[in-house]
Amino acid sequence: MFNSVARITKSLSKMVSKLEAHAAKMHEKGERLLADIEITTAKHERQLAAALEAHEAHLTKLATKRLDAFVERDKATAVAAKVTALVG
Repeated sequence: MFNSVARITKSLSKMVSKLEAHAAKMHEKGERLLADIEITTAKHERQLAAALEAHEAHLTKLATKRLDAFVERDKATAVAAKVTALVG
């Protein structure tokens, strides 16, 4: 009977060792997966920041054009008022 218990104990120890090795392997794989996710997230954040910066630059350009148009309109209105005052 002692021989059977020894074999069972040995088999169980072997099984535990295999499970521990598998757990370590899965842990390492999980850490690599987390690192990949972090890298991908950082890449997407950089792309989003670049897109937002480009969009902001475009909006600034449009706002500048609109402001310039208002200045030109105001100048034209002033000139029209002077001409009306001289003529009328």
